[in-house]
Amino acid sequence: MKSKLRLLSVLVAGTFGTAFVQAEENSVQPRIIGGAEVAHSSVPYQVALQTPSGFQFCGGTIIARDWVLTAAHCVQGKSASGVQIRIGVADLRTSQGEKHNVSRVITHERYNSSNLTNDIALLKLSTPVDAKYQIAKLPTPAIKAQLASPGNTLKASGWGRFSGSSNQGSSILKAADLPVGDCQQITGRPVSSDFICGYKPRNSVCNGDSGGPFATQHGNEYYVFGAASWVPDRSCSGVSAFTDVTKFVPWISQKSGITPDGGGTTPPPTDACSGVAAWELYKQYNQGDRAVANGTLFEANYRHYGVNPFSDYWGYWTMVQTCN
Repeated sequence: MKSKLRLLSVLVAGTFGTAFVQAEENSVQPRIIGGAEVAHSSVPYQVALQTPSGFQFCGGTIIARDWVLTAAHCVQGKSASGVQIRIGVADLRTSQGEKHNVSRVITHERYNSSNLTNDIALLKLSTPVDAKYQIAKLPTPAIKAQLASPGNTLKASGWGRFSGSSNQGSSILKAADLPVGDCQQITGRPVSSDFICGYKPRNSVCNGDSGGPFATQHGNEYYVFGAASWVPDRSCSGVSAFTDVTKFVPWISQKSGITPDGGGTTPPPTDACSGVAAWELYKQYNQGDRAVANGTLFEANYRHYGVNPFSDYWGYWTMVQTCN
């Protein structure tokens, strides 16, 4: 696995006023610093995102039998065929658990890779996971106020890198309990309300945990409050920032039909690709216009004349989702 790791990508984020670390496939992904090795049964909602060849590049949370929640930056630009999920395993070197293919990748339409706002995505599985695996429910605002306010402790989990100075990850699942804190107070800088933060000295998500859960158990239920998004520096020794799931429950429900605090699903929405015309070379596209190319839905960010979405080096297009 080490041979496939590259250096972290460092971006300048105006929202946070400094450089921060963003994870990408085949880069060193955010992984747990500190914490302890755990059995999968202690975080039964945890899944690994991997390539078909078996390279684990991000984490995720199972929120319904056939839906996984993760970070947009984990899967932006990826096709469904390029992602698998693995559940029910703590040691990735074993053959334990289940592997599932992905039929649809849905990234948030307003995801911004420069500052990681709207850093959230959904994966529709080709087949449902076994009923023995417990899902994490989506929280209501009342549940968040009760369980994930500043002072509460939530659990971050994932595979891999256990030292900010090392590129070596752990093949064994690790978890750390992080007290919830106010992002701006902890970082000392402006932070978008998209995020919920956790802080504990010498405990943090780091490269490889991207998209993974910030969750807790309440009685016999589990609730997910965050998807691992960013850390302020390469040392992974301070704040862990997670996309605040509660703020995106309406979006999740719209895309998947999953209801907050229900665990079940309503009938899925109509395919967003339905009725959208195929992309055309030289056609004028204005901001907000949509087009389908090779089974993928794209939305125009700027006015242009038929730039190919798959050779778009200028950011004219945003990939919305794969089509049914």
